[in-house]
Amino acid sequence: MALNAPHTPQYGDIRMTGHEWGDFLFVPKRLQSVKLKKQPSGRIDLSYLQRGEQGDKKIGQYIDHGNGTVTDTKTGLMWKRCSEGLSGDNCEHGKAEEYTYDDAVKRFKHVSYAGYSDWRLPTIDELKTLVYCSKGVRDKEKESGWCNEGSESPTINQQAFPNTTWWYWSGSPVALNSDNAWDVNFNYGYSNASSRTGGDAVRLVCGGQ
Repeated sequence: MALNAPHTPQYGDIRMTGHEWGDFLFVPKRLQSVKLKKQPSGRIDLSYLQRGEQGDKKIGQYIDHGNGTVTDTKTGLMWKRCSEGLSGDNCEHGKAEEYTYDDAVKRFKHVSYAGYSDWRLPTIDELKTLVYCSKGVRDKEKESGWCNEGSESPTINQQAFPNTTWWYWSGSPVALNSDNAWDVNFNYGYSNASSRTGGDAVRLVCGGQ
């Protein structure tokens, strides 16, 4: 590397990790406080680092990459800013499409977008991390996530995820062979077991699991 040269670093898995000569990993300064997540295989999840700093903008705990995606610095997950069916810098074009659960599960596997081909439905635990209760969570409803009365609606960071609608499917069934699946209501911030035949919006995620 040359001193003061205009580098554009590329990020990926560290090869030969653990060998005696060691390895180097270059991380943008603004992401150095993010906790690396280990996968079940023992490998480190670096998906949220696979962006250069050019065009990145901090929005609370999220980093807007300027290409329709944001990274959550707390979870390491990368999200599409717009619901499926919406587009534009502020998700102002189109209409949020609704799907039955089974249709959403079939349709949204290994979707390609912004240079990645592993976009998918989030798990219910992943989807719940997007809930933001500006007035806090009701003490008796912490498990399901109801926001206190007076919380801003939709209950999400609206700069990071503009034009968010009410209901969103997760990819998590309530149980095998169940007629219900888990979704989240972003009007009040709670999760719910809903009929698979109902119509919900979809927001895709990349990385994790």
